[in-house]
Amino acid sequence: MNNLIIIDDSTCKEDFNEFVSSHKDQIKLLLSEDDYNADFDTLIKRIHDVFDNQKILFIQTDKNVIKITATDILYIIETEGKLFLHLKNNTKYRLPDSISYYKQLLSRYNILQINNRTLINADSINSFLISENILLYSNGTKFHISEEFKQNLINDLNNTYK
Repeated sequence: MNNLIIIDDSTCKEDFNEFVSSHKDQIKLLLSEDDYNADFDTLIKRIHDVFDNQKILFIQTDKNVIKITATDILYIIETEGKLFLHLKNNTKYRLPDSISYYKQLLSRYNILQINNRTLINADSINSFLISENILLYSNGTKFHISEEFKQNLINDLNNTYK
């Protein structure tokens, strides 16, 4: 379960900091007054992104239907004419549909297309070497960004992480 709490920590700042420190792995979004006063639309979008990424997805594989969340997805890649879903727990599933189908299905979950055969979870990007068209992933994987997808990727990342 997720809860949204707005706390005036002016009288409990020390207790609040201690709580945050001891539960940092469970905190999905922590904003100071400066963050949320700046732009209410951005605040709503950030809250929406947190909850969207926790929504349960049912994905059909070539053998069954699996239950995952968007944050479980590492990437989807076409290899030798077959499409595979790679999860963060190192599990891999063969998918029956086209990459364009999954692009449309998963686009609201920060799953972005980087070339004709790869969709990536933007949350797993470690860095993007723009001049070399190389994306470095949190698990050490390197992806080549096609020139035709480069500007869209930059725009999507800028819009996602404002």
